[in-house]
Amino acid sequence: MQAQSSFEGVIVPVVTPFSSDDTVDLKGLEAQLRWLSGRGLAGIVALGSTGEAVLMSREERRTVIELAASLKEEAAVLLAGTGAESTAETIALAHDAARLGAETLLVVPPSYYKAQMTSRALRDHYLTVAQQAPVPILLYNIPACTGLELPPDAVEELAAHPNIVGLKDSSGDLRTLQVFLERTPPGFKVITGSALILGAAAASGATGAILAMANVVPEVCIELFEAGRSGDMNTVRDLQPELSFLTRAIQGAYGIPGLKAAADLLGGCGGAPRSPLQPLGEEDRAAVAAALEEVGLTPRSTLPTS
Repeated sequence: MQAQSSFEGVIVPVVTPFSSDDTVDLKGLEAQLRWLSGRGLAGIVALGSTGEAVLMSREERRTVIELAASLKEEAAVLLAGTGAESTAETIALAHDAARLGAETLLVVPPSYYKAQMTSRALRDHYLTVAQQAPVPILLYNIPACTGLELPPDAVEELAAHPNIVGLKDSSGDLRTLQVFLERTPPGFKVITGSALILGAAAASGATGAILAMANVVPEVCIELFEAGRSGDMNTVRDLQPELSFLTRAIQGAYGIPGLKAAADLLGGCGGAPRSPLQPLGEEDRAAVAAALEEVGLTPRSTLPTS
């Protein structure tokens, strides 16, 4: 088991571009990673929710992690999403990711049988994974996707395990994040996954942020997080409305396909989403471009094709 990473700053859960034939576009992923490099990001998540990990095979996951590890900036941390429905598969994915260079694992809870995912079931699952994972893990609270909330009592108990080093909270609820901060010990990293509360989360003590919108406007995310962390609430009041507007207009309205279109329009490489997700039509692409223009960004006139 490795030493704990700091997770201080903004980390990008990189999108995974797909080609027109629905295969992973490795050249596109390399282009997006290179577009994001040098922008001050603290790290990369390969295969997060934004990376469409749930739509990918185990072999595809290995390939994505390997590429991300080869392109990671020296000072940045590489995380990999390794959650699965069974405890055994989660552990197998953890070993794959660590062998390929992931330094920390972001582990979404199992949720298909959510009525049986009691506090005890989730606690036992995470403890077993933590005991067998070769690198540290982060818990992952994302009720919009899983339909369940990680219980604070289970999080409090899990935070005592030496190989469970933090939690990403994507609830978007500031009070929920504050409860996790209150119920976990010093040194346990509570990270926000919501751009809508980024400034307030940083001011409340979140040590980092893993933000889908960092695929689109990494510098805005970083500046807002640092302002919140330093107590510069004037800057928070200036920047939070801009980031919230973009988040609602792009991620909120169109999900991952919207994020990918926005990245393409700004010179990155979002690529196509994987079926059953659908690419944006022309009208929706125009709406994404208009949102970017609204905050002073200049999109390309057309999106690249795969």
